[in-house]
Amino acid sequence: MIEDTMDRMESSIEEVKEKFYGVAVGKVINPLDPMMLGRVQVQLPFIDSLDLSPWARIAQPMAGLTHGTYFIPNVGDEVLVAFEHGDVNAPYIIGSLWNAMAPPPLPSPIPQIRAIRTLAGNQVVFTEAPPSVTIQTAPTPPVTLPLPPSPAGPHHTVMLSPAGIQIMSPVGVQIMSAAPNIRIVAGTNVINITPDGITITGTPNLNLTAAATVNITAPAINITGGLVKIN
Repeated sequence: MIEDTMDRMESSIEEVKEKFYGVAVGKVINPLDPMMLGRVQVQLPFIDSLDLSPWARIAQPMAGLTHGTYFIPNVGDEVLVAFEHGDVNAPYIIGSLWNAMAPPPLPSPIPQIRAIRTLAGNQVVFTEAPPSVTIQTAPTPPVTLPLPPSPAGPHHTVMLSPAGIQIMSPVGVQIMSAAPNIRIVAGTNVINITPDGITITGTPNLNLTAAATVNITAPAINITGGLVKIN
């Protein structure tokens, strides 16, 4: 009878040792889940041996079969860990934490800016005022897409498909370059715009057609060809 009571007490003590109610700050030590379930191995302050560090599931904004968000913390990242029913062997990462050694990637505070930035420096930045989206693939310069001031428009469309790239705008399309020239190439046909002028090269043919009138005006006009026909 006494032995049974002692066994139950020892069992209860061991159970308490394995319970941790609340959250703990951990550090990611291995992001390569051997079961390929999107888990990471986390070092916890109350577990001394790295070999005993548990594999933690990661709470995502969306997760499901063949869909969802995919953000896996890197080695050394500080994370906030919760435990299912207090079981330290069933940890869940519910968020990531900045600290003095790993501050935010953008100056703070900037309430008009939201950003997603990878360890390599690839980033998407959303700016509220003036509204824009900036996309950057490190180390190349960023590309900024200004947004219309109101949902009423005008709306511009850029479509990328196997058939090519299509740009549509109800108010016109401008191509501007800070460099001194713009070069448009399609196969062996080239339009080259420089401070010295515009050169159009067509291979093998160049056709200039208008439904009404073609006007060519210049102080001097040179027409050179092996055979020139004027109707």
